[in-house]
Amino acid sequence: MVETFHYGSMNVTRLMMEPSAVMELRQTLASYMGHFKHADTFNLINSMISQNDWLLEYFVFHKGRLIERFRRKEAFRSMKTQIDFLRNRLNKTILFVKVGAYIELYDEDALSVGRRLGLSVTKARKRMGAVAGFPARFEGRFLRRALSFGTDLAVIDEGLSGKFIKDRYFREIYRVLPIN
Repeated sequence: MVETFHYGSMNVTRLMMEPSAVMELRQTLASYMGHFKHADTFNLINSMISQNDWLLEYFVFHKGRLIERFRRKEAFRSMKTQIDFLRNRLNKTILFVKVGAYIELYDEDALSVGRRLGLSVTKARKRMGAVAGFPARFEGRFLRRALSFGTDLAVIDEGLSGKFIKDRYFREIYRVLPIN
C-alpha cells in the first residue's frame, strides 16, 4: 500500500488508496483492535501506530475505533461539495480529478499548477471556479511534471454512480520530501 522512490532531488512516498485495498486493511486492523480491547493494550496500539505511521494517512484512531479519513457517510449532492470535502482532507495538495476521459484541476490548482504545466485555464464550470485539464492518457507525463514542483499530489478517480453524482475517491497520494 506504500512505496517510496527517488524523483530528482526528492523522496516521494506513494500511498495506494484503492477502496478495496483500504477496506481490506481496515478489516485486518479492526480484527487486531477487537483482540486488543480484551486486555490493557494502550502501549501496544501506540507502538503499532508509531512503527507504521503511514496508517495515519488512511485512518484516525479514536477511542479504540478506526475511522477512515477520506470517507463521508452522506452522499454528495454536487461535484463542488465533493471536491471541497476531498480538498479539506489534504490541504496544500494538488488534486488531479478524473472526469470521464480527462484529468481536471480546479480553482487554485488550475490557476497555479495548470498554468505551470502549460494547460489552458477556462472560467467557471459547474460552480468549480477555474478549470484546467488534459486527456487521462497523459496522466503519467503530467504527474511527473507536477511532482517536480515539490508539492504533494493526489489522484482522484471516479467510481460508480452515487445517489446524486459519481462517487470519487483518492486512488493515489504522493508525498514529496526533499532529500537532505
